[in-house]
Amino acid sequence: MKSYHKRLLITAAVLAALAVFSGVFITGTFNVDATALNISPVGPAQSADRSVRSFGPLPDKAELDSDGYDTQLSPEFELALEDGLSELYFNEKTGETALKQLSTGHIWYSNPQDRDSETQVEGTTRLRIGAQVTLSYYTSQGVYGLMDSYNDCVAYKSMSWEKQDGELVVSYRLGKTVVTLADVPQQISVARLDGFLAALDDKDREDFLKNYRIASITGQSGTYAEKLAEKYPNVVNEDIYYLTKDSTRILTKIRTWLDECGYTDEDLEYDNKINQVVTELTSRAHFAFSLSYRLDGGALLVTLRGDSLEYEKTIPPGEIRLMEYFGAGGKDEMGYMLLPDGSGTLMYYNNGRANETPFSMRLYGNDTVSDTESAYVADKKASLPVFGIKNGRAALLATIEQGASLVTLNARVSGMQNSYNTVYPSVLLTAMDRMSISDSQQIYFEDAPYRGDVTVRYQPLSEADNDYMGMARAYRQRLLDAGVLGESAAPVYPLAADVVCAAPVKKVVLGLPVKTLEAMTDYSQIQSIASALPAEGSAVWLRLEGWQKGGLNQSALKGLAPESALGGKAGFNALLSRAAEEGWTLLPEVWLQTAFGSSGFTASHDCVRDLCRDTAVRYEYDYVSRYRRYGTDAIWQLNARRAGEGARKYLADAAGYRLSATAVADTGVQLWSDFARKQPMNREKMLSAAQDTLGELSNGLKLAFANPNLYALAYAAYIYDLPTSDSAFRVTDESVPFYQAVIRGSADYVCEALNYADDYRTAYLQAVEYGSGLQYTLTWQSTALLKNAQHSYINKGRFSDWQETIDADYAHAADVLAPLAGVCMTGHERLDTDLYQTLYADGTRVIVNYGTKDRVIDGTVIPARDFAALRTGDRR
Repeated sequence: MKSYHKRLLITAAVLAALAVFSGVFITGTFNVDATALNISPVGPAQSADRSVRSFGPLPDKAELDSDGYDTQLSPEFELALEDGLSELYFNEKTGETALKQLSTGHIWYSNPQDRDSETQVEGTTRLRIGAQVTLSYYTSQGVYGLMDSYNDCVAYKSMSWEKQDGELVVSYRLGKTVVTLADVPQQISVARLDGFLAALDDKDREDFLKNYRIASITGQSGTYAEKLAEKYPNVVNEDIYYLTKDSTRILTKIRTWLDECGYTDEDLEYDNKINQVVTELTSRAHFAFSLSYRLDGGALLVTLRGDSLEYEKTIPPGEIRLMEYFGAGGKDEMGYMLLPDGSGTLMYYNNGRANETPFSMRLYGNDTVSDTESAYVADKKASLPVFGIKNGRAALLATIEQGASLVTLNARVSGMQNSYNTVYPSVLLTAMDRMSISDSQQIYFEDAPYRGDVTVRYQPLSEADNDYMGMARAYRQRLLDAGVLGESAAPVYPLAADVVCAAPVKKVVLGLPVKTLEAMTDYSQIQSIASALPAEGSAVWLRLEGWQKGGLNQSALKGLAPESALGGKAGFNALLSRAAEEGWTLLPEVWLQTAFGSSGFTASHDCVRDLCRDTAVRYEYDYVSRYRRYGTDAIWQLNARRAGEGARKYLADAAGYRLSATAVADTGVQLWSDFARKQPMNREKMLSAAQDTLGELSNGLKLAFANPNLYALAYAAYIYDLPTSDSAFRVTDESVPFYQAVIRGSADYVCEALNYADDYRTAYLQAVEYGSGLQYTLTWQSTALLKNAQHSYINKGRFSDWQETIDADYAHAADVLAPLAGVCMTGHERLDTDLYQTLYADGTRVIVNYGTKDRVIDGTVIPARDFAALRTGDRR
């Protein structure tokens, strides 16, 4: 054998060995034991120093109600409006209001009446407690500013008011109107000024000209003329007046006369340019707006009128805090604030957590286009535009009637900023973002501020409704009256299987990693899971994730396209037929305004734009490290037009498949802006577009949503992933089933996936306490197949591992809650630490014991870490 043949054989052998080695290595990297990662339920995980459900001992209703009503009207308040149920009083000197509930005599003040004795803050900060509005802004250089209606308006006697058509309208002009040299012409031609001054009478014209002198080179020597031209360049062309006085008092008078003459900022700019005058043209922030007050059925409606907004064009208004101290509780008062965080949460007055971060949560979730920090946040969401105040025996419910998508709810306890406990809405009028490059900073503003109205309704409640459940009852009735909610037609106690169908993975083909789809649960296996569940008929909810082409990485929606790896069109039709026979509720989930792949759309045409006018994309983040998850692709956010087109195509295809229901994963659940140059859409416009899309879809399909925002509730036939807790912020005290109490009796709902909860047993007990159906995220294959894949967070839930747990826990819960399907929740209270009771309209009480010891209630044993129902007449 020749030498070069030997070298070729040796080279081939080495390459073959390397291929085998790399194949073994890659196989070890991208394939794992398929039984390794399916985790079974674990036991309780409560900490040793506090209870499972709250931060420990808290005041009960009897203690809270020990504080009586405030019936004393402060001096200088005069009656302004009345409607037979309430009276509104107004202080003409300060702009304060006082709402008197006639049935109880209680008075809700817009500002604390004892603020003069406030010692925690001083100066303008203390005076700001008397403001109705606080406005923040940024200049184009990124300088932050703050004004309020007291320090920057009332103190300068710039507030005005009038009554018109049953409304009290109060107008504010914020910003000190100090006139400087930059506001008047320092040099102006004699001819131009004389022309303007012709509008004044002889006395004012004479007084005006006392502040100017004439410069002229006519008849002057060459040397003197040169000195004049050096000082006043335009004097070589014409005689000019030049300013001789610069005191603020004189400049203010000059500016007033100029305004009377019709002399504008454009005239000033022209004269400065002609005469080569250089001034500091720094704009000064100033804002004008009006608040209107009216009474409606005993409620006070406060409206920030969008059409009244005025501002310096280079300094737009940023965020407005509206009625920041309405109903504020003092440091010696008893009460709490209800906030719509997750299921609902309570923040008790004076809870001692003044050093924690104040509560702040944007209604309808963060805007992932303009809220750049929201990518790192994994909190719950405020889906309902509502908050409540309980102060002793008095209580009120506040709802955002207009402009809710632009509102952030804020709450503080005594000691955080001052001595008061307060909750209030702040309205983002102009979105802003910044880009830092080295030491420089570029500020980007929304093209124009929001000019629509923002209305908050403050509804005083009766003594029978003076707690968070009374607030829920009142809010539910409002939604029923408005047609947002209706009565449930055929309620069930649901068991939801969130089935993961196809997921993208990497497999080794010829020694190389290749992207492909793993059929975690195909269409026939979905039938096997459904038939094995302990629920029957329509109580079985089958929500399908990753069932369409592309699996979990669904691209822009272009219609209905079953995934071939799951059984294709034939397999999907077989699943539809079986579901119809068994009565199962089949809910294939689709994304209308989100694309997880880059096909099916044109980014420049179909995606929303951020404030920099770039295509807005987001990524999956690790919420601990705040870094992007390795190996994840961009998530594309589609604009309203493209989302509507995809929805219509899907609806048309669904009719051909005889699909009767679907789950919508994003529209109605997430809300963002679109700052495209040609047709920008703020969140209010995007909300309206989302309603239009959902209205079209609901004409042909029953819709399911995950924790839907209020504007989607009218279209919701099924609700899943409904939180049974709050975000567990340290400043709040305990979660309550406010959302559940509002919708129960109108829509069936299930909790978030129990098998993905940090503490399975506690999450299960909370689902029962909140009257919720159960939900599990399930697969047929082992989730170990996704260990090193993009969706590695799907790491438990193989049905065979969880079937026994599901059978037992659903049967136990259904024994109590199935008879209560469609029955309204009328009461809820904490009986003791780790012991909670939920009351239903038929008199049934469901008591949940989170503690480690059995409890006995009215002769019924409530086992540790368990629950029991006490029905009317029960004495077991």
